[in-house]
Amino acid sequence: MTQREITLWWIDSETYLPVQVATRTRYNSVHINRFTYERINEFLDDLEFWPEFLEGAKPEIPQIKQWEQLSEDFNTRFLNVKDGSTGQMSVRWGICGSKGRSSTGLN
Repeated sequence: MTQREITLWWIDSETYLPVQVATRTRYNSVHINRFTYERINEFLDDLEFWPEFLEGAKPEIPQIKQWEQLSEDFNTRFLNVKDGSTGQMSVRWGICGSKGRSSTGLN
């Protein structure tokens, strides 16, 4: 018998923010994510994500790679983003067409 995945959300009744998400996978493992908030609805500067060991270093802005020309076999670009509101976060981008799909991303 195949079990199905079950996800339970706990939401703070005053702020309506997630407090905890627990998921039991169909393979019977359990993943629990707890959320704590120091600040909400504030702009986060890029340096907030800068590793501490690089403190004082200046981040470099990478050159944006030129998009390759599309062919008849791959004629459409796509970008799929899951923002976490359904319990899943991922981003995937690539090209697709009559020859199929070519993509990369983070899941």
